[in-house]
Amino acid sequence: MKLTKIASLVMTSATVLSTVAAATPAIIQAKTQEGNKTMNGGKALPDTNHSTVGIGFSQDQDAKPDPNKHHDDDGVGYLRLQYVPAVLDFGSHTKFNPAAPIFTAAGKNLNNSGNDSATSKGYAGADNQTPKLTTTNPNLSGVNGKTWVTVVDKQDSRTDTDDKNNKITGDWQLSVKADGPLTTGKDADAKTIAGATLAFSNTAAAAAGYVFGLTGSVADKGYEPAYAPLSPTATKKLTVNLAADSTAVQVGTAPIGSSNGGAFVFAWDPSDIQLALPTDANIVKGTYTTSLTWTLSTGIK
Repeated sequence: MKLTKIASLVMTSATVLSTVAAATPAIIQAKTQEGNKTMNGGKALPDTNHSTVGIGFSQDQDAKPDPNKHHDDDGVGYLRLQYVPAVLDFGSHTKFNPAAPIFTAAGKNLNNSGNDSATSKGYAGADNQTPKLTTTNPNLSGVNGKTWVTVVDKQDSRTDTDDKNNKITGDWQLSVKADGPLTTGKDADAKTIAGATLAFSNTAAAAAGYVFGLTGSVADKGYEPAYAPLSPTATKKLTVNLAADSTAVQVGTAPIGSSNGGAFVFAWDPSDIQLALPTDANIVKGTYTTSLTWTLSTGIK
């Protein structure tokens, strides 16, 4: 009798498990192949763009971001890196004080406000150039007023598919790395700051289905999913070494098998983007810059 009951329980449990398994839908992963511009609407992945990082100490002349690095959105690609800040501006200051080695992208020297230039708020003179998002979209209220990066995912509008490219959105990664150390230039007399780091803290993330309202790109007109997409997953704090051998750090990822595309935003308050200079650095006057490379990829070869 006991054996009969045990056998009955085992059979019942197996039936329940098989029913649950059958009722749980399989997650279908998005696919966009890297290196294939045809299948991504004219742009091959990975998609990259650049930000200039700049700080000045009693500078003698203006300095401008490298126009050959950063580029504006071209609207091309079902999946594209739509926007990155052209400049992260850490301000102009009198001199470096090792007791206060932290500077923010709002142009402030933390715990040493008297060191901030009274006339030039930006590293290259004039105003601070760190951009801040202005939007009235309620889905983006959590990133409004912050410095942002945008990924546009319209993989579900792809017209041609194959085994490495489908019409499912999501399954991408965004990363960032430095292209070298802070330096005053490329000539023999250039000065370099070795050992500096750039930290992004309190990363906010949001998503909006009405892509054109954020990007203003003609290519995004008419694209809007029936339901707002899920927000991407963000790395809450990431640190980038400003060095020639800088390693890419993950900024965030898209939901796996998300059913809706849209504009996906990662953002920071300028005060939460902080440049830390090494306390043992001997920093002479000048304007120091480097650049960051932001990369959108899928890992599908």
